[in-house]
Amino acid sequence: MTQAIIGREAELETLRALVNDACAGSGGSVLIVGHAGVGKSTLLDASAAEAFAGGGVSVIRVVGVEAERDLPFAGLSMLVTPLLQHRAALTPAQQCALDTALGLAEGPPPGRMVLGGALLGLVSARADGQPLLVVVDDLQWVDLASAEIIVFAARRLQAERVAVIAASRPLDHLDGEGLGRVLRSLPTLDVTGLPVAECYRLLPHAAPGVTAALAAGTGGNPLAMLEAAALLDADVRAGSWPMVVDLPPTSAADTYREVLSTLSPGAREAGRVLAHAGRAPAHVVHRALTVLSITAPELEAFERTGLGRLSNGRVSWRHPLARSASAEGPAERTRRVHAVLAECWASVPQGRPQWAWHMSEAVSGPDPMVAEALAEVAQLSAARDASIEAADAWERAAELTVDAGRRRELLGLAARAAFRGGSAVRAARLYDGALTPSAEAGHEDERSVLLHERGRVEHGLGRPSTAYSLLMDAARAGAGQRRVWAASEAVLAAMYARRADLATAAAAAAVAAHDITDPVQVFLAQHAEGATAGLAGDATRAHELMEAARSLLLDQRLLDDNPELVLWAVNSDLFEGGPVPPLPQYVEGAVAALRETGELMWSPRVVRLVGLRDHARGAWDRAYASFVEATELSRLSGQRTQVAEGLLHQAWIEAARGRRSPCWEHTEEAAQIVNDLEVRWLTDDVWAIRGLLFLTLDEPQSAAESLSLCREWSPDVVVARVEALVRSGREDEARAVLTDQPGDVTTPALAAARCLLDRDGPAARRLLQVVDAAPSTFDAARWRLIAGSVLRRAGARREAREQLRLAHEVFEGLGATAWSAQARSELQASGATLRRGPEGPALTAGELRVAQLVAQGRSNKEAAAALFLSTKTVEFHLGRVYQKLGVTNRTALGARLREAPGTLSPR
Repeated sequence: MTQAIIGREAELETLRALVNDACAGSGGSVLIVGHAGVGKSTLLDASAAEAFAGGGVSVIRVVGVEAERDLPFAGLSMLVTPLLQHRAALTPAQQCALDTALGLAEGPPPGRMVLGGALLGLVSARADGQPLLVVVDDLQWVDLASAEIIVFAARRLQAERVAVIAASRPLDHLDGEGLGRVLRSLPTLDVTGLPVAECYRLLPHAAPGVTAALAAGTGGNPLAMLEAAALLDADVRAGSWPMVVDLPPTSAADTYREVLSTLSPGAREAGRVLAHAGRAPAHVVHRALTVLSITAPELEAFERTGLGRLSNGRVSWRHPLARSASAEGPAERTRRVHAVLAECWASVPQGRPQWAWHMSEAVSGPDPMVAEALAEVAQLSAARDASIEAADAWERAAELTVDAGRRRELLGLAARAAFRGGSAVRAARLYDGALTPSAEAGHEDERSVLLHERGRVEHGLGRPSTAYSLLMDAARAGAGQRRVWAASEAVLAAMYARRADLATAAAAAAVAAHDITDPVQVFLAQHAEGATAGLAGDATRAHELMEAARSLLLDQRLLDDNPELVLWAVNSDLFEGGPVPPLPQYVEGAVAALRETGELMWSPRVVRLVGLRDHARGAWDRAYASFVEATELSRLSGQRTQVAEGLLHQAWIEAARGRRSPCWEHTEEAAQIVNDLEVRWLTDDVWAIRGLLFLTLDEPQSAAESLSLCREWSPDVVVARVEALVRSGREDEARAVLTDQPGDVTTPALAAARCLLDRDGPAARRLLQVVDAAPSTFDAARWRLIAGSVLRRAGARREAREQLRLAHEVFEGLGATAWSAQARSELQASGATLRRGPEGPALTAGELRVAQLVAQGRSNKEAAAALFLSTKTVEFHLGRVYQKLGVTNRTALGARLREAPGTLSPR
């Protein structure tokens, strides 16, 4: 079959390699991208046929249908139905989530990450017996909830014998913050028009001049060329007669319209019914044809065109463009077809959603009855966590609603669902529709809720100043807990806007409004005041307030009924500026519960902050995994600021470990994001991280150049600049950097900078007096390295060795090999005798995370569910862990992790 495909040999080889890798135990995915008619489906068919016939590979195929884009989890249902025999491979939570999504049982809204893990578990279990190829055609028409889950699972294929090949229209033509945003995370294979030489092979019986003209007119689009050539007279096509008239339409869609124009009105109407029917059962389609008085000969006349056919209980199409062309027609005729299809669906069990959607297209103006039916459909979709489909239904219901109050309510619901589904820009538009001037009088509480949620959307979109204004408006319009909550969130928005004065004002509003008898309000007010104290540099006051807030949170178990408070719980001590303590077990449990739900409003920030805590405490492996997870969650939720921060946190660890390529890629993407946002101050982090990378790689000149581009000089940037300049031999410039810095050396970073310049024993000892207050283990190790190096050169070798050994041990444990080598060199120069480091390869971040969960007593299935991986991948990682650590069981693994955790960190 593949021999008949012209001009796609390279593409076929790419797909063949993907399938072969999967058969060998290295799963992967690719998205074929190209315009309609360019040959995407042909490539899918050829790959599936070759895999099935030649490699003993089982194939599951899903095809998106435009008419079913609003049916939540329709695509997922098609994909998992043949896999449900393997549901025993899933955890109970995954089984429950899948049953809820498919409408097989009632339950809480299933998180998309949980469903993605369930899909990964099912395909992995299926592939245990035989390699599996999943083919998804017209992914752009699969419902968004299903598309997100398919992409989520596809990106996590590792040790599974599974390949996923999908196809989509060009991503630039899709919703940039919806489906287009989701699909951009997959590796792509771009398919364009055929070169002219291949076009001659495509039309071997056409005259060269005809082929050249068709190729020029269609851009080498194979389908358009074939369809246009078929409309030519045979003698003209062969070149026997000159082309005295214009060429036929040179797009496939126009060609199909040309064919349709030759039909009788009844036959044309038959095609319109089939096109709008979607995947309706045959009896529904036949009944609609009967109601519209379309005869069997008229249906047969349409089917003879070859564009579409009703057979074997379903409608099939020559090409999706043929369906689209057949659906076109006058508005009154289209509404009539939808009305009849709705009537036919009315008697079908479980057909209420289809009835409602067809009725919504059948009416020409407001219709409260249809609006409420759509609102019911939206509620069902929201209950299954099909957020975008719910937003679609609520928004359409609002358009059909007359009552202004009900319309505001429906728009608010639509906005909430859109934000939960990751369409933040759309959510902002819907909130603005609900926040009309008429909503002000007599609806203060409702308006406060809308303003509060609108402010959250703006914060996620990277517009913190606007978010602050909206949140403060929400605080003024609200009452009770809502007022305090909005004001406390305004503090966080002001921080991102770099406005300490606004943060102080918001904290004052929270303190003034809170009810001292409500522990939630007291907690929020204390946190807001503590945060502003930390920003103002009053560490003592910040600690007092945050300690009081933490005690209240734990004593009253506030997270039990207020899980959203977990964001405040994990960041409370990050404002204090000193070493970060471990999270209380109660808060860790709340974080774990949030992660398992796959909730997207708060989880990106919470997971990122947990990563920051682990990073500060020296658990870089866990931190890096959290940053990767937070970045992905942020992409799913459309929170671009959080995407940029997650990328930068990953890049920081990569910089400190000397991993040039990924560090550069992550900082480059982050820079592109923040350039479009209000939070451009994050650009400083880009330059600072690249400066750290160059210092790690011993390229001080490049480090100094990069750090000089920072617009604001934090203490960390100052010491990095001083170190880069000193190591470059530019000491005068280094001293100039410190000219405008405060004289107080109690800040470890500034004390380190002065130590680099003064290079004497007193400066080193002043640095050591404050080193334990460093905000992270890495910072403390760097300052010890600086102090130890200076002490060695000052002749205090014994004192130097103590600090250098501590620094060396920390760097070794962090996997910061370049920094540990520097400490080792200084130690050797001090006359120290060094023990050899651990032999053998270190664990990767993924291996270490699996090892930690297994050592905690989790089964492979439970570990897979927690990490949103397949059991097969967990087994693969665990096997490598056993091999690297020289252990043979879980008990020995737990003992090994407890004995020497610092030697296991990934490099």
